[in-house]
Amino acid sequence: MLPLLREILTEHKAANATGPNDPILTTRHGNARNRHNLRQRVVAPVAAKAEDLLAQRSGQPLPHGITPHKLRHTFASVLFAIGKDPTYVMHQLGHADPAFTLRVYAHMMRRSPEEREALKALVEGHDWTLGEDTAEASAEQR
Repeated sequence: MLPLLREILTEHKAANATGPNDPILTTRHGNARNRHNLRQRVVAPVAAKAEDLLAQRSGQPLPHGITPHKLRHTFASVLFAIGKDPTYVMHQLGHADPAFTLRVYAHMMRRSPEEREALKALVEGHDWTLGEDTAEASAEQR
């Protein structure tokens, strides 16, 4: 888990959980979320809010059909793009076979140094927006 996410989740749990084994993200009744209610009640509303913000800022819309699995894929892709070791990424995902991890995500290793630095700053919480030059370069590479 990335340090920034660990910090955010630790603060959230400290403010909301009553016991050490309580789930961090719960339903309104305090139960653990499952994949269905996570998608419908967490991912979909967050994506909708992000779409609103992007529209207000004239940003590119999000890809259609964001799911927890696609977010997992994005997480792994970003780790590779910022230069994390394949073994580290494999362990983050719980994969047993490094060859599988490389087969699925190796395309993300082909990013420019500028893109890698912008993503690294974003992941580390130093910069919450990608610069226009980096975003344009990324769009041109696609």
